[in-house]
Amino acid sequence: MPPPSQYVSDSISPYRSMIVWGCAVLVGLTSLGYFVNGIPDEPVFVDESAYYSQSYYAKLFAQRKRDDPAWLEYMAYDLPPLPKYLIGASLWHHGYPFPTADQARSWYQNTSLRFDPKGALAAARLPFAALGAFGCVALFGIGVLAFGVRAGLIASFLLAINPLYAMHSRRAMSDVPCEAFMIAALFVSLWAWTRWLKGHEWHFAAFAPIVAGAFAGLALLSKLSGTLALMVIAAWCLLGFLANGSLWRKFGNAASNLLTPAAAIAVFFVFNPYLTAQPKKAVSANLAGIAAKSLTERADMMFRLRFQVASDQQSMFSHNALHRPGEKLSVMAVQGFGRFGPLGRSPSDSTIRFDTVQDYGALIWLPCVALGLIWAVLKGWTQRDEDTPPTAWAIATYWIVTAVVVTSYLPMAWDRYMLSIQGPSCLIAGGFFVAAIDAALRLVNPRLKEV
Repeated sequence: MPPPSQYVSDSISPYRSMIVWGCAVLVGLTSLGYFVNGIPDEPVFVDESAYYSQSYYAKLFAQRKRDDPAWLEYMAYDLPPLPKYLIGASLWHHGYPFPTADQARSWYQNTSLRFDPKGALAAARLPFAALGAFGCVALFGIGVLAFGVRAGLIASFLLAINPLYAMHSRRAMSDVPCEAFMIAALFVSLWAWTRWLKGHEWHFAAFAPIVAGAFAGLALLSKLSGTLALMVIAAWCLLGFLANGSLWRKFGNAASNLLTPAAAIAVFFVFNPYLTAQPKKAVSANLAGIAAKSLTERADMMFRLRFQVASDQQSMFSHNALHRPGEKLSVMAVQGFGRFGPLGRSPSDSTIRFDTVQDYGALIWLPCVALGLIWAVLKGWTQRDEDTPPTAWAIATYWIVTAVVVTSYLPMAWDRYMLSIQGPSCLIAGGFFVAAIDAALRLVNPRLKEV
């Protein structure tokens, strides 16, 4: 019979590392199979055609044509480049022709246009399914670091079956690549955070923020909301000062994390030629105006455009627009934990603001997450008193920062805006479920209380 400690602790030790890696592989393969299997049945979403039509940018980037005038066109800064690279690479691998710039321009005149020959869209979606699985593995890793193997498995399972996450893992768009790379950045950052606070392998942890920053940069190349990862990491730096331990470790952790935004910015600039393109041949007056802008001015132009697009969407789709804080909070609470939680269903109908049929899952899922958040705060105090890194507080901070930022911004009652809250909610619930199971086991077998 296994020792009682097996039931009450999932902390990693060297002899269990193979089990952890085996579980990570299992999470990756099963989630990948699940996402890929659903690709043929996933309905085409209008924005997929936009990304698909602009995938010729992958060819320009691969050919190192960084100063081509195409990088200054509206398409280049309207949609982020990494999803286009992924689509283009998959089309090239499967032998499909690249779309043209004229096709990309025509989509803005008629968004119902499609440019994919038979089978091409399914091929274009494959890299996104792979990144969806990668995100599940990264979330498993965070769960292991924070609460143990069982919690990591539960969290990754909940994320994989989440209808919102699964749907976007089968769409050739920017949402899941951004989410997956953000989760990966947070996994690396949390690993370094725990090493710094423990004083173990801190010399390796000192360079981990570069890797975390690279992942954050890839998230930004997928969608500008990837800045959320940098916000959470910054909050973790401050949280580290609340842990027990020497002050130099805490300052060392905070100082090393200065490399994270630096690495993110470097990746963002290197892989987005729009920011640096200087065409050698004559261009139109409009493109010449962009070419005259500095690197920071072009970046500012990108961010301003996203806010302008959100404002335009509020005018065009007024039935989905959210203006007042109360509207945003209620939509996040009902839809974010209802139709878009793991108990939701796909597809959803955004024309109905609140719907019992779609949102009934919030009655179960939201209390689970709320109880999990309370448990994580209490668990963090216990960890701190035991002189271990308060990883439970780290996950609670991840959830709080994400909830506050996403809810505050939320311009529309649309599914993709509520994707980022799903990962931390799964982590909070996963840890809480494991703790509840352990408590039940201790009630059945009182001897477990002695451990």
